[in-house]
Amino acid sequence: MSPFTFTEVQAVDKTHVFSGTWIIVYQARRVPPHLLMVCDGLCFSLNITGAIPADPLEKLLALIERKQIATAFVEIQLPQTTNSTGVGEALHRVLQNYPRVEANRYSCLHPIRDVLAEIFGVEFMGAKFIFEVFPMLQERGVLGRVEVMNMAEELREGHYAPPVYGAEEVAEETRRATALEQAKQGSGDLG
Repeated sequence: MSPFTFTEVQAVDKTHVFSGTWIIVYQARRVPPHLLMVCDGLCFSLNITGAIPADPLEKLLALIERKQIATAFVEIQLPQTTNSTGVGEALHRVLQNYPRVEANRYSCLHPIRDVLAEIFGVEFMGAKFIFEVFPMLQERGVLGRVEVMNMAEELREGHYAPPVYGAEEVAEETRRATALEQAKQGSGDLG
């Protein structure tokens, strides 16, 4: 599959990302990146420790700035019959279906994909990777602004192509992150 490319990439404007609905591609150059969804300044995600519903975006932005993490924010333009509050409620409900990211079972894309299927159509349930989701959203004409942080090269070139990867790379990253988390918990390290 050829990579999907966003054109007209801009530097993040914090006044934009605190309203509306966005998909965040965190560690945007890493294979695979981590995915979150933001609804009116609240982050929803699934990671190896479990579901994170309604975490303040301010917290994530501070981490991105402090650690200089390459991150892309992709705006989703909702139908008139849907609003960001409703999407946040759907994400909160859907996240209850997933205990955590698990290798070869659940990824951070699953809750996002499920909610997109509720809004835009059941065919989103077949998507296994974010680079499959973006063309589907583009076909519906619902991709809005794409804003980036810590991605000078992409800003200079004016485009961003999310990395392309396979199921084994997702599983391997999940196993690696799970092992690190278990080692961290075993050592008593709380920070």
